[in-house]
Amino acid sequence: MRLSEAIRLGSLLGPQITCYYVAENGGSCALGAAIRALGLKPQYGYAELRRVFPTLRQSLVEAIVKRNDSLGWTREQIADWIVSNNLDCVAVLDCSPQEEQFPSAQLVVHR
Repeated sequence: MRLSEAIRLGSLLGPQITCYYVAENGGSCALGAAIRALGLKPQYGYAELRRVFPTLRQSLVEAIVKRNDSLGWTREQIADWIVSNNLDCVAVLDCSPQEEQFPSAQLVVHR
């Protein structure tokens, strides 16, 4: 699955929010929508995204956060922007059982 597809799919799961990946009410930012669509652990935020999207660049993450939090773009607009600018990356999912990688992580604010 591509990042843009995960954002679109995850956006169907709850309202859009800012400043956090995922909220208790089921809302998510654009990156949180991708996290939810892929069934990842939102409390690990960027680390989970980098694990699944190894080619995801920090500069793209920052651009997505800016569009979501500061510019007020919808998650669908952000997904369209990713595609139209050839910035998409493909998820690499490993379905084998793994030990907990981040045992003491807390909810991550992406600002």
